[in-house]
This record gives sequence, structure tokens and C-alpha cells, in this order.
Amino acid sequence: MQPAPAEVRAELERVLASPSFSTAARLARFLRFVCERALEGDGASLKEYTIATQVYDRADTFDPRQDAIVRVEAGRLRSRLLEYYATTGAEDSIVIRLPKGSYTPTFELREQPSAAAPPPSPASRRKFLYVGAGLAAVAGAVVYWRPWSGGSEPVVRSIAVLPFVSLSVDKPNEMFADGLTEDITADLARIPELKVPGRTAMMQYKLKPVAVDKIVNEHKVDAVLEGSVRHDGNRIRVTAQLISARDGYHLWAETYDREGSDWLSLQRELSRAIASEIEARFTRRTDWRRAGRGRASADLLAKYTEARQLLARDPSTMTWKGDRPPHLQQALTLLEEVTAADPEFALGWSALAAVAEYSSEFDRPRARELTEQAARAAERALALDGTIAESHHVLATIKFFRDLDLPAAERHLARSIELNPRQVVPQREYIDILRLTGRREQAWDAIRRARSFEPNSAVLLTQEGLLWLEAGRLEDAERAARQALAAQADYTTAHWLIGLCLEQRGQLLEAESKFREVLAVRPRDGRCIPALGHVLAIQGKRAQAMPILAQLREQLDRGRAVQYSLALVHAGLGETEAAVDWLEKAYAARDSSIAYLYVEPRFRPLREHPRFQALVNRLNIAMLVR
Repeated sequence: MQPAPAEVRAELERVLASPSFSTAARLARFLRFVCERALEGDGASLKEYTIATQVYDRADTFDPRQDAIVRVEAGRLRSRLLEYYATTGAEDSIVIRLPKGSYTPTFELREQPSAAAPPPSPASRRKFLYVGAGLAAVAGAVVYWRPWSGGSEPVVRSIAVLPFVSLSVDKPNEMFADGLTEDITADLARIPELKVPGRTAMMQYKLKPVAVDKIVNEHKVDAVLEGSVRHDGNRIRVTAQLISARDGYHLWAETYDREGSDWLSLQRELSRAIASEIEARFTRRTDWRRAGRGRASADLLAKYTEARQLLARDPSTMTWKGDRPPHLQQALTLLEEVTAADPEFALGWSALAAVAEYSSEFDRPRARELTEQAARAAERALALDGTIAESHHVLATIKFFRDLDLPAAERHLARSIELNPRQVVPQREYIDILRLTGRREQAWDAIRRARSFEPNSAVLLTQEGLLWLEAGRLEDAERAARQALAAQADYTTAHWLIGLCLEQRGQLLEAESKFREVLAVRPRDGRCIPALGHVLAIQGKRAQAMPILAQLREQLDRGRAVQYSLALVHAGLGETEAAVDWLEKAYAARDSSIAYLYVEPRFRPLREHPRFQALVNRLNIAMLVR
């Protein structure tokens, strides 16, 4: 049964008045336009050309093959509608959707649950995205949760063993990981009271991203065992963790370090150790480890979940007054309340660390204070539960982009990946460190390994493009960026990379157009503002570049770390001394972009400058990259 047009229009007004849309004028205009056309029975006219000319004021010469604004905005609109109906509109009786592959919205009556509805099953658990920081907001670790009464210990009668992940690309290590998986599966299956799906059933998940929910639903298990294997010479490190199907928390986790050349014996030893540990806990001969679980109340879990939803919002699509996006301040306040009320709730501390670290990117006057708060919260989370990959990632981000301590960042990233090899963002940052320190072969190995999990990840495809760009393979770099956009049309970093490729090929007008295209959608984009200023400058369009310099100076006066961006524009203007001055200021201010100094193609004309070389030496990467 379809809702009446009057009911749909009333729902449309509720959606447009919500926080998800009230600060996004372009998306609101898009949604109103397509809804009204559909309600008038003219949904067939909703094509890219119509929306571009009627909503985004594109000229009659608009060509969707050259201008992706409608596809990009449609992706954002779908995401924003999902966000609205997961939060503010969770109880709305009508749902407006924009199906993929179409610009004609649908209007559905939502089924209302009965008063006697059963409690949610594991399949209904919500998942939320941790958005990390760096030069732009990115996706990260997934946290699954379900309210836990805290009154009883977990019951584990069945365990699915996921294929252990090889963190080394060599064939012997992969064979060791496969053999370990097989041995653990067999050892657990020997426990009479325990049901274990066969190895063949689990091998379908090898090198694939997979949610706990999917395993639980398909194989009807109480817990999932996953892990990773890292090989370094004669040393082997195995990390294993048992995850509850009931609430997504870690039931148990352990790291085993072994040394020796007899891999078969090590494989059997480790398998027995892991299976014995699980059997001991399963048979109640020892207590389950409860580190980090806490007994969070339903009220605290609701606040934690709301904070996660706020953290997942994309600030580049918003406008606000003041230094920090209001939704981040709201999330920070919620998580401070959660951790104050329950100091043993490890995931609360981890989320607090993520929000504080991300907020420091925007609130530059309080950046040091927020970064210190983030580090303390991440360390507190790991003290409660050392198996939280997200907290290692937060510490890595601080070491990488704030302290410029690449060795420490690399250690935390390696541990984060070890604990959760299926994360995309830590993989990307780990690859960045490898390429920044001249280990290009290792960077290619790492990108191949990461893409084996997520072959269509826009983040990883763009990272591959950056590796090609650094190698001077511009066609390959642009191809990778376009593959990224085919996977995620609104991934602005891929658009930015295409702009860089066009600029490096001397197609300056096309590069300018690409950067303007991104800024039309995300006017605050930290990559494309200086990129546009630089490409205008090298075309001799000084009068057009100067307002961008003024815009960046204004941001600097408000405490934003944009010294590196100012250096890019001055370099484009041919003002070498001013560019190097700003790079030195960027280093002094710990502008996070300075870590990329030596691999930045637009600074190649400065590389022979003595002060530039001295700056590279101070970054402690020169000996590795030469």
C-alpha cells in the first residue's frame, strides 16, 4: 500500500527540517525536486541532464560524461537518507528512498512493530563507522553492538573459525596461516560439546571482508574465531580473538610469539595452545576474560551509539559557525558522560579517543588539548582491552600526523592491522608510511594484500593511484582513480588525484575544472582548495589565485594548520622563498601534510633549494628515500 501524496509531502518536510538536511541546502533542493516530480507522476523525466540543469544550474551544454555532479550528489543523498532514518526518523511511518541506479524516489509505509515483538536477533545489530582523521575524513573500524544485560556469562556451544589472515605476502606464510586454520578447526571440533562448521564452509571467506552478522546468520554459531599470522625471519606472531555472536564483544583474545624454523611443529603447538585456551574457558575450568566488556547500561549504550552516529557524519558537506562542527562537540560530550559513568567501558574510551582526535583537525586553538585527550582515552581503552584495533589506529594517527613520529605510527598501525586485517584506513596509512620512507616494494606488497580483502575499495584504489603517480605512471594513476570513482562516485580524493594527473600531464584547464567540480560540492575540501590555487598560479592566473591565498590566510588566522597549502600556492606563483618559508612554518606548526613533503610532485622545483633539503633531513626520511 502506497502512502497518499499529502502524507509523503508531510514526511518530506520532516526530513528537510531535520539536522541531516537543514544544513545541506543543495541536497535538500535535490530531494525536494525529485520527490515533487515523482508525486506529480513525472518520475520518468528524472535524468542526469534534467537534475543538473534544474537543480544545480548547469548550462544547457551539460555533458554527464564530463561532469559527475549528479551522480556524486545522488550518492550523498542516499547516504543522508539512510542516516536520517537510522536516527531522527527511526520512528517515521513513511520512508523516502532513492534506489541505486535511479533518480526516481520511492515512498514506502513502514511496518510498525507489535507491542509483543521479540527482542532483536543478531542480524538486527547495527554497525557504525569510525571516521578517522588525516588530510580528510575516512572510513575505519566497524563496531558491532547489542545491549547486554550483564547478568550472565556467555554461552558458547558453537564456534566458526574464519581463515586466519597472512600479514606477509609470501606463499609460505599464507600456507602456514591456512594450515593453522585447519588445525584449529580440527582441534576445536574434537571437543564433544562444541559444534564447529567445517573448514571448507569457512574457506569461502578467505581474503574477503565479512561481517560477524553474516557468519552468525549463515552458520548459526555462538561465536566467531578470527586471527592473523605475521612472519619475520624465524619469528612468528599469531593473534587470535573470539567474538561473541550475542553482542559483538571480544570474549577472549591472545597474541602468541614463537621462534623456530620447524613451521609444522610451530603450527601444531599454536593450534593446540589456542584450542586449549578456548576449551578451558568453554568447560568453565577457568573464568572467561571480561576485559573491556563492562556492564554498560542501556542508557549508556544509547549514548554511545548516538555518538557513533554523529561521528559518522561528513563535515565536508556542512557549514557551521565556530571552530568545530557542532555534531562533533555533541558526540564528545556524550562520550565524556559515558566514560565518567562507566570507567570500565573500553569501547566508550575508544570512541572518545576517535572523536577527540578527529575534532582536533577542526578546532585548531584546542588541537593540542584534544590530541592529548585522545591519546589518554586510547591508552585507557587499551589498558582495559588490548584487542581494540581502533585505539591503536587513533594512537597511530597522532604519532603520524601530529608528532611526525613515523616509526611509532608504523608500530601502532601494524598492531591495528594485526588485530583487524580487514580494516581499510589503517592499511592505507600503513602504505603511506612505507612509500614516504622509500620502501616502495613493500608498499606495493601491502596494497596487493589490502586489496585482496577489498578489491573494489575506493580508498585502496586511490592509494594504488598515488603509488603510480609517484612512479610517474600517470595513465595508470588516473585509471586507478577512475576505478575508485566507479566504486564510489563521491570519493573526492579520487577526483583530486585525477586533477593532479591532469596537471602533471600539462592539461591545466582540465585540472582546474576538476578541482572546481569538487569544490562545488565540498567547498571546504582541504586538498582541492590549495590544488586549485596552485593550478591557477602556474597558468599565470595570479588575479584568480590571490583570493585563494587570502582564504587560506583567513583560515590560518583562525588557527587552522594550512601552512603547507599556502606553500603550494606560492610555489605555483614561482615565489620559491615564500614557499619554503611556509614549509618551514608547516613543520614548526606540525601541519599534518608536511609528512608528504618529499613525495609531493608539485614541490619538485624546490628540491634543490638548500632550505628544502634541510627540511627533508629534519623529517628524518631523506636517507630512506634517496
